[in-house]
Amino acid sequence: MRAVLQRELVRTLCIGSEQTTITSCPLVRIVTTAMEIYQLLPKTNCKKCNKSTCMAFAVALLSREVTVEDCPPLKETGF
Repeated sequence: MRAVLQRELVRTLCIGSEQTTITSCPLVRIVTTAMEIYQLLPKTNCKKCNKSTCMAFAVALLSREVTVEDCPPLKETGF
C-alpha cells in the first residue's frame, strides 16, 4: 500500500518528471488541491509531522512547507 501511495503522490505532485520515488522527485509544480492530497494520507492526526491534523499537513505539503517524508506513518510497513 505504501508504494502505491508514494507512486500516486509522485504522479500527483510532479509534472514533467519520470521519477518513481518520492526522494528522487523534486516538486516541479503543484497540480492538485489540499483535499486531494489529504485523501492519500493516513488520516491518523497523529501530530508526528508537527502539524495538528493530516489536513494541516496536506495544506503544508501543497505550499511546500513540508515533504512527504515528514509524515512518519507513510514510512511504516503496512501503509
